Amino acid sequence: MDVKEMHAEIECAETSALVASAPPYQLDALKAPRLAGWPLKAMAWAMTTPGIGSLLSVILFKQNQMSLPTEFANRLPLKFIPMAYPDTGRPHSNESESGVPLDTWVQLQQSEKRQLSSQSDFRYWTTGDFVQRYKDGRATPTTVIKSVLGAIDKLNPTLKAFTAVNAEDALAQAEASTKRYQAGAPLGPLDGIPIAVKDEVLGISVQCLAGLTNRPTQVDVAGYMTTFGTLFVKEVPSCDDPCITRLRAAGAIIIGKTNMHELGLGTTGCNLHHGTARNPYDSARYPGGSSSGSAASVASGLVPIAVACDGGGSIRIPSALTGQFGLKATFDRIAHKHGFTYSVGHVGPIASSLADLAIAFAVMSGVAALPNTDAPLPRLKIGVFRPHFENADTEIVQRCREVLDTLARHHGAEIVDITIPFLNIMTKAHVGIISSEILRFVERYPNPFSELSPELRISLSLTKQFTAQDLLAAQQVRAFATDQIKKIFKTVDIMATPVTSVTAHQVPNDVATAGESDVSTTSKIMTFAPLANLVGHPSISIPVGCDSSGMPIGMQFEADFWKEDILVHVAAVVEKSVSNKLRRRPKEFISVLSD
Repeated sequence: MDVKEMHAEIECAETSALVASAPPYQLDALKAPRLAGWPLKAMAWAMTTPGIGSLLSVILFKQNQMSLPTEFANRLPLKFIPMAYPDTGRPHSNESESGVPLDTWVQLQQSEKRQLSSQSDFRYWTTGDFVQRYKDGRATPTTVIKSVLGAIDKLNPTLKAFTAVNAEDALAQAEASTKRYQAGAPLGPLDGIPIAVKDEVLGISVQCLAGLTNRPTQVDVAGYMTTFGTLFVKEVPSCDDPCITRLRAAGAIIIGKTNMHELGLGTTGCNLHHGTARNPYDSARYPGGSSSGSAASVASGLVPIAVACDGGGSIRIPSALTGQFGLKATFDRIAHKHGFTYSVGHVGPIASSLADLAIAFAVMSGVAALPNTDAPLPRLKIGVFRPHFENADTEIVQRCREVLDTLARHHGAEIVDITIPFLNIMTKAHVGIISSEILRFVERYPNPFSELSPELRISLSLTKQFTAQDLLAAQQVRAFATDQIKKIFKTVDIMATPVTSVTAHQVPNDVATAGESDVSTTSKIMTFAPLANLVGHPSISIPVGCDSSGMPIGMQFEADFWKEDILVHVAAVVEKSVSNKLRRRPKEFISVLSD
């Protein structure tokens, strides 16, 4: 036995003993009073006032046991993973060997026409519907984009999904696409498809005209301004983000930038600066966040695909709460310019159908093949950490159990009990990492706190309580979490949970003037999301019906690094056997294609 093997054996023994001592399942919701209106403003003032703010931060820090990761790390072997980049190497799955080449896969999917009908069998338009109409002459990209722009003008005052739309540029893109179809030479699978982009993606290189009318304000240089949902960030890049470059190369038409929770530090979509995005299933409710506008733009039928970002569930949560599909791929599998959540953030698609989600993922990541979703699902082992799985509202748990039953009874899946030790500590480590990365980004700007909402002033003031030791300890916890997840995926193919523990909740009347701070609700919404960000493995959100109030429920599946192909196949099966039977037409919806 060499020295390396000996150290590994000692480390394994130490870790095994620690895991054996893990307490029963526990996942603490963050504790702090819900605040809105003048009490929220007063708290924000206090938190940013020297002396008072430090005292309050210490109290809240201790109340929420945020030092647990540091205390736990003292029991861990000294192993660090400063970034979440997986050390498993580039894709070693068999997607390229057994998968269907992307061009062929797209042709198969886009040949299946889906028609809008009654609410009982409601279907969204897919990219296949757009492409078929372009090819047979029933529509052109130009007529469709005009329809989309008109629909945005009608719905956006209510939904506030978009913060910037460049009608002139979108129409210019559409004209170019129309000419390509007339010449029989479309660029790729997304030619002529309208796509929205979250206001966190750094770079859409066009001459931006901010606003939703024909009299917009000119931005000083070329490019859509990226604000991250704030007033003080005004990034105007000179070139496209890599994922946008790939979408354009496939012919996608960029419609505009979508709304988000300020700095991505929240799960509702509340935004004082750009307006709070609303849920198309009930405009009195939040759509979820932080990719609120991207989810709302897809759910309302304005676009079939939107680009979103996910540092702690921000693709999957709004997808679930608005009844859409969302994919957070393996860390950095989709190349992009990292904004502020450097080691936990991902960019990825939200789509109204699994096929469109898969196509967008393939284009954005450069994947050459996708799984044959017409083939039977392999006999998968699905890991379920039962006390964690059941940590949600009864209707959500019941619906997700029914999906597992369907996969077991009709598709040969085996449900396997698993345990994720010290999940509570992993979740708190994620909080320390993501909030510290956002604070580091914010402090690049002069006097940013004066232009933040009260909610963000409180959150980021509390973040200053984390020390260098706390952040190093959080990385040790990340290393431990990564090892535990790798071990789990040696025994199961995928893990299953709900996406959220609650469905979309009402936008309170008292948030209009100052927003709200409701960390307890935020942490409940995030119950199942952070682990995949902390570790970096892929995760997908799938719509699986609605609760008794008609609000969508989402189910999450997680896979090993680079195994997005398994998630796509499982999602396709769930879509056909569950989602399509239970989907309902949103109250705020416009068909941008004619029947």
